[in-house]
Amino acid sequence: EPALVEEPALVEEPALVEERPKNDPHDHVEKLICEDMNTEQFKIEMGERNHHIINWCKGHPNSPKSPGEVWHYKEVGESGINWCPVFKAASSSTAAFFCPLYYDKCQLLGAQIWRNSKFVGVDPKAQNLIVVRHPFERLLSAYRDKIQSPNPDDPYLVPVMRDIVFKFRKVDNVGRKELLEKAINESAEYLRAQPNFNRGHLSFIDDSDNPYLNPISATFEEFLRGVIDDFVPGSDHWRPVIDYCAPCGVDYDYIIKSEEYTCEFDHFLRSIGHKSNTTVDERVNFNPVRLPKDRTDVYKFYGSVPDELLDSLLEYFRSDCEIFQYDCKEIIEMVKHQKQAGGK
Repeated sequence: EPALVEEPALVEEPALVEERPKNDPHDHVEKLICEDMNTEQFKIEMGERNHHIINWCKGHPNSPKSPGEVWHYKEVGESGINWCPVFKAASSSTAAFFCPLYYDKCQLLGAQIWRNSKFVGVDPKAQNLIVVRHPFERLLSAYRDKIQSPNPDDPYLVPVMRDIVFKFRKVDNVGRKELLEKAINESAEYLRAQPNFNRGHLSFIDDSDNPYLNPISATFEEFLRGVIDDFVPGSDHWRPVIDYCAPCGVDYDYIIKSEEYTCEFDHFLRSIGHKSNTTVDERVNFNPVRLPKDRTDVYKFYGSVPDELLDSLLEYFRSDCEIFQYDCKEIIEMVKHQKQAGGK
């Protein structure tokens, strides 16, 4: 079988910005204060985040009011919890914590964790929880997990090739549709021939002249254009939170940031009267989100796309950035500055 290699054959991406700039705005804008808080101070912080959302929503009366989905856990804490899962923002960790603690039928086997831990209906007396993440970190995580290096049986592979790669990859050939279908048919076979295929890298077929196989799946720029133009299937993993969880329609008592997940989630459990001595670190296998001072990948990937696309991306996630108080504009400006400086 032809071998997979990691060097591009036909499609080239711009040079990546490798280093985090010295004057990163995260160094002085965001203060990581969770570990210094007691439970009462944490409640005050949650109240301030809630108050900020309420004020923001007053100035944006046309924002969505109905969430796409809210799950109710009736035995969590003293009054129960309504939780809107934001995918790629510690959603699996949160479900893994709730599910085995409170539901005998829950099985931690792939998608079963979602099906078996879900309740129909929302208790108006319960407290409302949401866990959020920096929009650009969340989007990048979704790309690397779902798009960048596809599994041959991944349900995203064929839709991404048909809906994104075909639309945004520049191919000057009258037989484009035939080339695409040929690439779709061959891609899974190529990937299955690599039992130790290293996920996390774009895949190129070294002896193929089919531009839709070089690379397989979408580049980061193609993916971003697909997101902005709403061409990306499975959009709940990168859909703006304001559309999916409707913070202007749901009064969230707890707005936890995944950048401080283990600390803030422990405070949350104590705040709702959770009696177990088990900590979040002991309960879930949590993959920590990078702290703000470790944004190398953000600069690396976003530094590889054109400025006009960065501007469109900022506009696309503007509401999420503002309502959850993330410094998206500063990140974009810093990425542009680094690009102009040649990544130095």
